[in-house]
Amino acid sequence: MPKYIKKRRGPKPKLHKVIQGIEHKQCTGSCKKFKPLDQFGKNGYARRSDCKACVKKKVKQRLEVYLEKRKQAREAAPPGFLVCLFHGCKKGLQPLDQFLSPFVRNNEPTMRCLTCRNKSKEDREQRYTACQKVYHDWRKTHWCVKCTNDPNYEHNYLLIEADHLGKKLKACSNHAYWSTSKRGPAALRAELMTVQALCKFHHRLQTQQRNHENGRIQTIRNRLRKRKIINAEKHKRGCCFLCKRVLKEGEECAFDFDHRDPTTKFIRNGKLLGPTSFVRLPQALFDKQWPLEQAKCDLLCANCHKLKTFANRDSYKNKTNKF
Repeated sequence: MPKYIKKRRGPKPKLHKVIQGIEHKQCTGSCKKFKPLDQFGKNGYARRSDCKACVKKKVKQRLEVYLEKRKQAREAAPPGFLVCLFHGCKKGLQPLDQFLSPFVRNNEPTMRCLTCRNKSKEDREQRYTACQKVYHDWRKTHWCVKCTNDPNYEHNYLLIEADHLGKKLKACSNHAYWSTSKRGPAALRAELMTVQALCKFHHRLQTQQRNHENGRIQTIRNRLRKRKIINAEKHKRGCCFLCKRVLKEGEECAFDFDHRDPTTKFIRNGKLLGPTSFVRLPQALFDKQWPLEQAKCDLLCANCHKLKTFANRDSYKNKTNKF
């Protein structure tokens, strides 16, 4: 048969089928399966030829190859320079100071450069804005249900937290959860209908009481022993250093040790540890470090501790000024 005469082919297989009354389409990707049309992304007015799972798999494989090339370029970089591992960064070699984080990281450079980190932060804050406004407006109009019995009570919305009365879907202050496209401000407003307003101090006491009622009690002996030592020091000091609120029996969880100088906090495994977390330390390290740590701290109630901590954060000041 001459080469110019093409061999006749049979009819092409149909890419669409109706299965149980639902139209299905065959994926031309790696799976080759018939799937409902909603499993395929839109391409203008039509549907894509590959299903969403295959597209996601291809993108993941492509990013893995790209990341491996970036890592090799990072290892081959000359001293004093690094390469950003973010696939969208086009800066190439950058000085090492662009990869230093202000947070404690065991002195390891960050994966992304300063420009990419700032851009991600801006995008994140822009995405959170709508839910943040809903939450801040709710805090401004709802007072602590426990503190309202005090005639000297002054409302400060920065201290208000949402205490769930029933089943908890997610913390209302978790803007990363509520700001997704599937939830948004409407879902957050619905969740705020199931909570009561409590200040930081009374929220801790309410949570402690609820945990005891549900049987969620600490039973590890060495942690209980360390907790007893920490609570004894709290009772020795007696009251909040700022507002002079008296520490009563059973309210130890609502009082914190606050560092006078935050830069003197104890660092272990690349993380800053507050005195509350000392119960997780080995006994020998706890016996050595606890006397040194308590000498650097003042005893504050949960409300004063929150106000003092956030007053020192410029990012929090800028964030609250928006609302």
